[in-house]
Amino acid sequence: MSERDETFNLGYYVTLIFKHRWLIIIPFCLAMLVGITLALVLPKTYQVSTSILIRPQQVPTDYVQSIVTADLESRIRSISQQILSRKNLGKIINQFNLFSELEHQEMPVEDKVGTLREHIVIELLQAETRQEAQAFSIYFSGPNPEEVMHVTNALATLFIDENLKKREAEAVETTEFLNEELEAMRTRLEEVELRLKDYRKLNMGELPEQLESNLRILDTLQQQLSERENRLRDESCGKPLETCFMLGSNAKYYVDNGMARFITQEDAKKIIKKNDEAGLVMQPFNSQKTGVMCSCCGDCCEMLGSLKMQPVPAAAVKSNYFATVNADECSGCETCLDRCQMEAIIIEDEMAVIDLERCIGCGLCVSTCPTEALQLVKKAENKQYQPPQSKAEVFMQLAIERKKSLFLKL
Repeated sequence: MSERDETFNLGYYVTLIFKHRWLIIIPFCLAMLVGITLALVLPKTYQVSTSILIRPQQVPTDYVQSIVTADLESRIRSISQQILSRKNLGKIINQFNLFSELEHQEMPVEDKVGTLREHIVIELLQAETRQEAQAFSIYFSGPNPEEVMHVTNALATLFIDENLKKREAEAVETTEFLNEELEAMRTRLEEVELRLKDYRKLNMGELPEQLESNLRILDTLQQQLSERENRLRDESCGKPLETCFMLGSNAKYYVDNGMARFITQEDAKKIIKKNDEAGLVMQPFNSQKTGVMCSCCGDCCEMLGSLKMQPVPAAAVKSNYFATVNADECSGCETCLDRCQMEAIIIEDEMAVIDLERCIGCGLCVSTCPTEALQLVKKAENKQYQPPQSKAEVFMQLAIERKKSLFLKL
């Protein structure tokens, strides 16, 4: 290989280019001439773009859920279909007097709308991260720069207005839904509160937080009973003094404290018969497993006295019986008038008439009727009363009745 081939000769290449210079100059001049001719002959086209930034809601979704459920691309596609509709593009054509040239005078409206739609490009700009705001651009091209600018601004305004309308409609729907749910929850809450109120009324006196008050009521009643017994011993009204029977643990308590004595069943029967003859009303403790049974005098017993003052004593007692008169047997002797502690019997046309609103079903009028015209009849099954099982349940019901009367006063 020669030394000439191994070294770079600049002069050789310069000579070569100069020798073939027309092969370079002529194509270059032809290309420039064609470019200038096309620039002068072809119509001018201007393109304007505007970008619309989309920012997500600022309130954290943990507190307020977004009302926009569709993704951005779907929303833009939906809005674009509405913006690029024949109606909206027709308004833009009329507003900016587009296609007013002579060559477009006979052009149908559909073709004008289609041509305008072809010059509009909507491009979504994806954000790099989910936290960044997203955006989309609107491009419009045309021969008149001022006209292109106005049309692009009008398209952007339509996009913003249409988006606001959709969001407003969604917000209204969401508000209506929330109002309906709120009303439903309010109704459910009122139903629960009503059931709770009914439950408290039904179980008044039996609730755990009322145990202490129930115990105080029990102590008060026992104290009043003891004071009444002592007063009866001091101030006798001529009626028997052995009137109250204590059973079970109650009997042991009274005997241990020197306030009573143990008796046999035969003794109890004799005392009951004696008290009945004296016109005392038998009032057992109102429970199936009774612990107290008293024969009460209308003059000394505060309970019987207050019952007598009631306008309808029969409604205030728990008795399953009422007295009736056999008109054929009644002689009008008036024996029952003195026996009835509730003044429930009157004599009309020489015959006893019973006021069922005052009759408490004690049976005093029945046991001494000389003609046996009076008798006790059991109430209908739907009006019969089932006594509580125990003494504790009785005091619970007493507390309930007391609370009910307080509520009525309030």
